[in-house]
Amino acid sequence: MKKLIALLLALTLSLSLVACGPKDDTSKDPANTDKQPDTTQGTPEVSEDTVFNTLYASEVTTLNYLITTQENEMSIAANVVDCLVEYDSYGNILPALALEWTPNEDATVWTFKLREGVKWVDKDGNEKGEVTAADFVNSAQYVCDANNSAAGVKQYTGIVAGAKEYNDWTAYQIALPTAKDGVDENGNPVKIVTDSDGEEEILEEAPEAKAEDIGVKALD
Repeated sequence: MKKLIALLLALTLSLSLVACGPKDDTSKDPANTDKQPDTTQGTPEVSEDTVFNTLYASEVTTLNYLITTQENEMSIAANVVDCLVEYDSYGNILPALALEWTPNEDATVWTFKLREGVKWVDKDGNEKGEVTAADFVNSAQYVCDANNSAAGVKQYTGIVAGAKEYNDWTAYQIALPTAKDGVDENGNPVKIVTDSDGEEEILEEAPEAKAEDIGVKALD
């Protein structure tokens, strides 16, 4: 009886394995060889005319990498625009547009030496001008100007001297024309604005600041 039970159990397991096993491998059938992918050709050659296609999770709304922080849009910029430095697969910082960089004694000022001969080009690869230190100054002033609504402005206002002051000043100038007169809880005259939720709040006055005060400078 024990042998019979063991035999039946073995047959049951065998049938189960057959039922769950893979279907017949048709790749060995000569009649199906033309249906199998050819993996013998290796990696295709890449040239200037090679087209790379990819899918995006949502619509790309801007190619202005100075104002967006959307992953879809930044992924495009990451593939067509160089930064001062880049990272390798191990997280090590490597030169890109900057050949070298040095801090002052307390690491509050960093000086970057740019690679010479780098060109701005359009979508067709036509040269439009040389990349200079002034481009980084202009970029900082553009991002910190509240009129441009740059989503990544905190990358400047959090660490760059003068960036927050200029952003606050330009934001104040934008809000001021639509502000109305009012008083605070102590009866002092103030300017009142309406926020995005429809709630009224006091418009805090910002001291005047200049774009030139932002701590990104072109030494030469």
